[in-house]
This record gives sequence, structure tokens and C-alpha cells, in this order.
Amino acid sequence: MKTIQKITIAIFLSLGIISSFGYGNVPTESKGSSGVLLVTATSSAILSASAVTLATASGDIQIDSIVEATDATGVAGCTNVNILNNNTVGKTGVIAAAAAATLGANTSLNVTAFGVTPLASTPWILKDTKIIQHQATVAPCTGAGTITYVIKYTRLADGAALN
Repeated sequence: MKTIQKITIAIFLSLGIISSFGYGNVPTESKGSSGVLLVTATSSAILSASAVTLATASGDIQIDSIVEATDATGVAGCTNVNILNNNTVGKTGVIAAAAAATLGANTSLNVTAFGVTPLASTPWILKDTKIIQHQATVAPCTGAGTITYVIKYTRLADGAALN
């Protein structure tokens, strides 16, 4: 685990954004158990031409919160960073959008409260086999800065996972 991820987790624990941390998933976890998935992307990998997958549900998952945390460089070059899904029920398509200007150096933003289009409701359901993605608007993001997504979730079925 990278140092920035360890620092981010420590900050989130101290602020009460998350109450525990487990890296990845234990697929044998039971219905109702929770988990946290960390996904880190480089700014230049956030494309505008097509969405990039961050996580895939294996079994139905309730997304409780998503936090975006940037490193000392942050995100640049694009207009917005959208978070979207390909659900066929419930909240679908773009679920939140953050202005790139709000994702500068060493920033942590809760998806339920930030940016141009805040998440309409939390929690929401990510159905089995559906994905969470991110995508830049107007132009791709640029630079070597990183953004870490901290996705807190609850399993709605035995063995469900978010990877």
C-alpha cells in the first residue's frame, strides 16, 4: 500500500468518514457486512472519450459513500470529473460531477457534498455485474497527480464483493 493511501485512510478514520478499514474484499463475507475499496488513478488516465472502470459488483452492493482524495499534485486539464455507473435500475448514468478546480492538491471531497452535481441520494444500490466508472468532461485530465477513491459499501447478499 502506498504512503498516500495509508495517510488518506488515517485521515478518514480520524474524521469518522470510515470506522474501519479492510483492503479489498473477503468474498465470503455475509449479507449486511461492510467493506471499503480503495482505487487510485493517475490524472492522465481519466479520459474524456470513454469512461474508465473503477469497480465492479459481484452480487448486489449498497454504496454508502464515495470520497475522492488527491495527492500533492491533484487533477488538472479537464473541466469536470464525473462518477457514473451502468445500472439499469435506480440511480443510473452520471451520479456525481466534481469540477477539476475542486480536486487540487491534497483535497478530500465527499461525493455526497461536492462539486457541480452532487450525488442525489446515498446510499444507492449497485446491481450484480454493474460498474462504477469515472470520466473527464471537455478534455482528458492531464499530469501525474493521483486521485484515490474510497468507496464504502454494504453487501446485500452473502458473498457479494466490490472489486
